[in-house]
Amino acid sequence: MATRDPVARRRQLVEAAFDVLVERGVEETRIADIGRRAGVAPSLVTYYFPNKDDLLLEATRFGIDRFFTDRAAALARIEDPLTRLENAIRWALPEGHRDGDWIMLLQFWTRAIYRPSLQTVAAMFQTRARGMYVSLIESGKASGRFTPVSPSEAIASTLIATIEGLSLRILLRDPALDVLAMEALLIDYARLAVGIERVEGVA
Repeated sequence: MATRDPVARRRQLVEAAFDVLVERGVEETRIADIGRRAGVAPSLVTYYFPNKDDLLLEATRFGIDRFFTDRAAALARIEDPLTRLENAIRWALPEGHRDGDWIMLLQFWTRAIYRPSLQTVAAMFQTRARGMYVSLIESGKASGRFTPVSPSEAIASTLIATIEGLSLRILLRDPALDVLAMEALLIDYARLAVGIERVEGVA
């Protein structure tokens, strides 16, 4: 039953699982759905991943890796440190209350509270997110564009915590907050934190 290229087959199944996770959420994702998306029988899915949770774990890991790899490539093409930082913030925001990536991430974190194996992946996400923002801030500092008012690590941690907290409010349809207001709050904080005065129109 195994393919001649088991590495490629496993990746195919992981990518299919990720797509289904984003569409259906953790609780509604079934092996049959993953097999259908990958174009294979459910038995082939369980051949490579006898434990559904192991497949979902790999799918989440894949999603995290793709998220940061794509962002790093896009940010590397931007010269101005402030524009890089602001775009990194914008690209992290949910598109709305049905944003699939954010819904999947929050569901994953909820499961991770009770499962140590998932906590490792959750910590990996936080580490990579923090590292990305620290790198952007330090780069701006080295260029002379930024004069941070706090250590880069502290600014990065505050940004991440604020993004996560406000994203939850967006997903819960908080009538007092929308994505544009969320973006304005975060950009304003980032500018102040790296020593750049508030820009007109951002409140």
